[in-house]
Amino acid sequence: MRSDRCMRTCAGCRRVVPAPELTRFVVRDQQVVADPRAVLPGRGAWLHRNEQCWVGATRGGFARSFRQRVHPPQAPPPGW
Repeated sequence: MRSDRCMRTCAGCRRVVPAPELTRFVVRDQQVVADPRAVLPGRGAWLHRNEQCWVGATRGGFARSFRQRVHPPQAPPPGW
């Protein structure tokens, strides 16, 4: 299956959209980090590039996606 046809759920708003519309995040060394090329290993959380979805993800969306308690930064990463 081609990646442009893959559908993913945003961890912030829970809308299902094509993967290229979202940014992938992973847990690395106990930190939530962006994986814009979607190549890092591990369970990922997908997120729209907007403040509203970031807030939703930090309020439980990341924990639900990663299936573990996480402590994401309060603000999105620079250049996100």
